[in-house]
Parts: sequence; C-alpha cells; structure tokens
Amino acid sequence: MYVGHLAIGLAIKSKFPHIPALPILLGVGFLDIIDGLLIMLGLNHVTGNLNSGPYLYFDLTFIDWDHSLLMAIILSIVWGLFFIKLRLAFEVQHHVLGIIPDSGF
Repeated sequence: MYVGHLAIGLAIKSKFPHIPALPILLGVGFLDIIDGLLIMLGLNHVTGNLNSGPYLYFDLTFIDWDHSLLMAIILSIVWGLFFIKLRLAFEVQHHVLGIIPDSGF
C-alpha cells in the first residue's frame, strides 16, 4: 500500500526537482499518518481480520475523518497552506538576515 504512495511522491519529485523531497514524501503519506493518529485517539476504527491479508490484517471499519473525499481535500489544503506559510517565513527570514551584514553589525 505505501509503495504506491511513495511511487507517486517520487514521480512528483522527478517532475519538480527544485522542491525538497521531504515535504513531498510526507505529503503523499499525510492522510495515513493522520489516520494512525486518529485510530490511536479512538476517532477512527479498525478491526482485526487475519483473513484479509496478504499484508493488511485488519478491516478499515471507520476511517471517514481522514479518508473521505471531503476530509482528504481539506487536509490536503491544510498541508499545502502549511508549506506555503513556511516558505514565506523562510523567505522573510532570508531577507531579514540579508540586511544584517549590510547594516554593519
């Protein structure tokens, strides 16, 4: 299951080599990371099923808080906005730090 996620991330990375790999690879697994956290918090539910293999030995009983289409769109927008804001913060920091050597400090 995760191989497909990472393959998409690597395909995106090859198309946009100027973007760091970490946000892309975390982004393609973001919903599954959120899903694991919500399962631990008891908001999403899975039930064990040893016959459902070959590698996923549980049934996804209720994972609508992160894997429904609406929540996937919302969480993807939040992920994108986080990095837009982070990039803006880095750009502002870069310009502020660029002023310091010019001011004689």
